[in-house]
Amino acid sequence: MTRVIGARADPLVRCVHDLETRDHMMEGARMADKRDDESRPPLMQVVFDNIFLLLLIGIVVPVVFYTIWGLLEIASIPVAR
Repeated sequence: MTRVIGARADPLVRCVHDLETRDHMMEGARMADKRDDESRPPLMQVVFDNIFLLLLIGIVVPVVFYTIWGLLEIASIPVAR
């Protein structure tokens, strides 16, 4: 009465669905081998996955915008007479 957990016995009778599924899986494997360029993640995923790049962007963008804003404010002050 012992039974191996996780072991699956091969069915005695295979149905057509099993054969079709196997064929589709094999076609998918062949198709996946041909497309190496799609295996790379998109650019935004690479950016969002890199925590140090996000930190750099989070520091640089406000510094640049506030610096430009401050320079425009200084340039808009009228000259004293």
